[in-house]
Amino acid sequence: MFWIRQKSLLVICLTAFVWIALPSTLFADDDDGGAEQIALSPELERFGDLLVHRLYLMEQVAAAKWQGYGKITDAAREAKVIEASKKNAARGGLDPDTVTPFVVAQMDAAKAIQRRVTKEWRAGKYVPPPAPSLDDTLRPAISAVTARIVDQLLLVMPLLANEVQNAALVERLTAQLALLGLEADTAATLVRTASQIGYATDRTSGVPDSVLASILTSGQLRVGTTGDYPPFSMTAGEGFSGIDIDLAKDLADALGVEVQFVPTTWPTLMADFEAGKFDIGMSGISRTLNRARTAYFSNAYHSGGKAPIVRCGDVSKYRSLSDLNRPTTRVVVNPGGTNQKFADKNLYAAKISVFDDNTKIFQEIVRDRADVMVTDLIEVLYQAGRNPSLCRAMPGRTLTVSEKGFLMPQDDAWHHYVNAWLVEKTLDGTRDAIFRKYLAGVSSGFGG
Repeated sequence: MFWIRQKSLLVICLTAFVWIALPSTLFADDDDGGAEQIALSPELERFGDLLVHRLYLMEQVAAAKWQGYGKITDAAREAKVIEASKKNAARGGLDPDTVTPFVVAQMDAAKAIQRRVTKEWRAGKYVPPPAPSLDDTLRPAISAVTARIVDQLLLVMPLLANEVQNAALVERLTAQLALLGLEADTAATLVRTASQIGYATDRTSGVPDSVLASILTSGQLRVGTTGDYPPFSMTAGEGFSGIDIDLAKDLADALGVEVQFVPTTWPTLMADFEAGKFDIGMSGISRTLNRARTAYFSNAYHSGGKAPIVRCGDVSKYRSLSDLNRPTTRVVVNPGGTNQKFADKNLYAAKISVFDDNTKIFQEIVRDRADVMVTDLIEVLYQAGRNPSLCRAMPGRTLTVSEKGFLMPQDDAWHHYVNAWLVEKTLDGTRDAIFRKYLAGVSSGFGG
C-alpha cells in the first residue's frame, strides 16, 4: 500500500522540515535496483525526489477526503496553490506565468493518485489508511514541499536544458512514479513543463531586482578579471584569454547575453567588487573567509594549494617551509592577494620583495634577482612547463589547501544560477576540456 505513517507526517510539520527519507526501493536507479547508465546531476536528483515526495503524500490526502467526504477536485484550493507558487517563483526571479503549467501538471498527477486509491477502496481491495488532519497537517506539509520544489527550480533550470540530463531525469521519475500507479507519460509531462519555465523579465511587478534579473534585462554580463594570472586570466592583445575567460564566455552564452570583461587588480579586487563594477569575478580567485564576509563564492571549480617555484638548480635547497623561511632566501610576491598574505605570515624571516607586474614576476627568479615565489600549484606547473629554467620545489606536496571559486554579490538567484551552470559544465566535460586546453603538457592534472 502506498501510504506514509501518520507519525512521520506529524514530524514533518512540527519540525517544518519538508524532506524525509523515503524507502530506498522508491529511489532505485532502475527497475531491478541496478545503477543508472546516465549520471544524473545531484541537483536534478534532489528536484525529482521532491516531486516524488509530494506525490507520496497523496494517498493520505485521499484518505482524509474519504473520511471527511471531501471532493478530490477542489477548484478554489487549486487556485490558491497556483497563486502561492507564482508568488514564490516571482520572488526567486522566475516568470510566474510559465510556472503555472508545471504546477497544474503536479496537481493532475496528485488527483490521478487520489482517484486510483479511492476507486480501490470502493471496490473493497483494501481499507483506507488512517489520515491526519487535511487542514492542520497534510496541506501545510504539501505547501512546504511545493515551495521547496519552486526554489529547487532555480538550481536546475539550466540543467533541464541539457538533453542528456533531461532524459535521465525522465527515466528516473518514470520508474519512481510507476510505483504510484501513474501513467508512463506523467514523468515526461512534469519534466517538460518544468523545462518550459523562464526567468522573469517584467521588472514592474514589485519584485526586487536581482543581479540575475539585471543581467538578463541589460543583455550584458560584466566579468571582473585581472589578466595577470595564467592559466586562469591572461592579457591577450587588447583582450583576455585563459581558463576563466573561456568559462566566462560559456556562462554568457548560457544566459544568452554578451560578455564584458572589466579589468581589475589583486589589490583593488574587493574594492572594485564592492563598488559594483562587475557582476562576477573570474580570475582564479581563491575562496577565503575574509572575502566571503561580503561576497558569495560559487562551488569550487579547482582545488589545489600553495607551492614554491625556484630555479631548477636550486630545487635541492628547499625541502621544507623552514628552508624557505631563512634570512638568506629572497622571496618575491605580487601585491594584494593570497600569495602576499602567505609570505607575510609564513616567510617572515626571509627577504620579501613586492613586484607589481605579475606577468613578469617569474623573470625575477630566472634572472637571479629572487630565489623563490610561493603561488598556487597550478600556476607553478604552468610556468615551469613553459620555462626550462624554473622548477617546482617540494614536489608531491603543497604548503596549503585551497579552492578556486567565482566571486559574486550576495544575491541568491544569481548564486544558484552560477552553481547550476557550473554543475552542468562539469558533467558535460566543458570545464575539463577548457582546463586541458590551457594546461597542455602539464603532467599533474588540475584537480577538482
